[in-house]
Amino acid sequence: MQWDDSVKERALEYIRAHWEEFLRDLYELVAIPSVGCEDDSGYPYGKECVRALDYVLALAKRKGLEVYNGGYHYGLASWGSGSHHIGIFSHVDVVAAGEGWIYPAFQCTQEQGWLIGRGVGDDKHAALLGILALCAVRDLNLSTDCRFTVYFGCCEERGMMDLDIYLKEQAEPELCLVPDIRFPVCIAEKGRFHFSLSKELCNTHLTKVSGGIAANIVPPSATVEFLADSVQANYLTDYEKDPEDPIEIKDCGEKNSGMTCFRITGHGKQSSSSMAFHGRNAVGVLFHFLESLPSLSQEEKADLAELDRLGTQWDGAVFGLACGDETMGALTCSCVLASLEQGRICMDFDLRYPAILQREEVKTALESYAEAHGWSLALRVDSPPHCLDLQDGMVQLLYDCWSHVTGKNGRLFGIGGGTYARKLKYAIGFGPHDGEQCPFLPEGHGSIHGPDEARSLKNLMESVQIYITALWAIDRYL
Repeated sequence: MQWDDSVKERALEYIRAHWEEFLRDLYELVAIPSVGCEDDSGYPYGKECVRALDYVLALAKRKGLEVYNGGYHYGLASWGSGSHHIGIFSHVDVVAAGEGWIYPAFQCTQEQGWLIGRGVGDDKHAALLGILALCAVRDLNLSTDCRFTVYFGCCEERGMMDLDIYLKEQAEPELCLVPDIRFPVCIAEKGRFHFSLSKELCNTHLTKVSGGIAANIVPPSATVEFLADSVQANYLTDYEKDPEDPIEIKDCGEKNSGMTCFRITGHGKQSSSSMAFHGRNAVGVLFHFLESLPSLSQEEKADLAELDRLGTQWDGAVFGLACGDETMGALTCSCVLASLEQGRICMDFDLRYPAILQREEVKTALESYAEAHGWSLALRVDSPPHCLDLQDGMVQLLYDCWSHVTGKNGRLFGIGGGTYARKLKYAIGFGPHDGEQCPFLPEGHGSIHGPDEARSLKNLMESVQIYITALWAIDRYL
């Protein structure tokens, strides 16, 4: 395709003219703590998701776009009347803030050329990017034969039920762009199983287990209540903790048949479960410590050793599934939630597998492990891998657009995360992140689903420029 430098230059001029307004809108949208939930509001994903959707729809309407509210499951903003329909699929819900933030979670903080706050990257910036890109294409007369729609989802982080409803109610665009990853172009997403294992424990010392904050986050903390005999009570009372120790111990002051109740908390490092290698699972930290306690029976030690392995290992090796490939990377499997009810422990797992494995292989391995070790297995999410052809013409067009605007070279890639792309017929993950990490935040901070989620102002502006140019290029290509 013949690229026109004037298009990207005009796009940049347009962005600069609207930049302060764009940042103000992003500040206001990030300030809405739109963590999806079930509450008493009467709305499908809670009143905060309602506030976030109302905000973007009102903004789009003020800018002259057509808007539609899909019962607070999703919203749409559209422009154009051409024969081709192009969609940009964003979402306004976010994951819970979690622990360990240095900066306020639901407030945009500008620091050294970066914005910090939950949603500045995943995915509120993309929602506003879509609105600004549509306005630019309209105002700069960059399209002749396309209708463009921005989709604003409200349940992307909790199962994508919003998109299921949209697909039942609306005609799917012939091409869907998903700005929920990074540049240049994502051509594959791992398959996903969300499953739980449960069984009765031999360990009668445990009266409560609580760990995890969401089904797609490596737990930053986990807690048990433990009834200690006299030997264990002395050990826990005298336990010497150094500043780096991830274990906290508190005597609850309760006695039960000569046993002393202690509350023991393990601390880890939060990350997206799709990138579990960046985190440290607090469930594993906690059970690893408990395994070392004195005066445990052999059965109790065996129980805790298994819970340690299930909580600590992130590569699926415990199930015999460790593997990886060049495009999608390594399989990941994280315990994301843990609980105990009436002596029965339940552990929820988020497993992401590359396309070199077949769905049945993964399912069989999980069933075999459960049967061999006395667990009950429940499969809750079963989503196959999403893969595009490396030679796809639109994939190449989008890559060339990114390269044209940025002057960079890169490679097509796959991810462990799951986006709307996996549920759409023809969808391509395209930005908006450039992959740069915030240089002044400590390790474990700045990424999606982690504390102090951050995006550079340069990346924010450049991503909008790329999208405006891409919509012009798509219109010409089609």
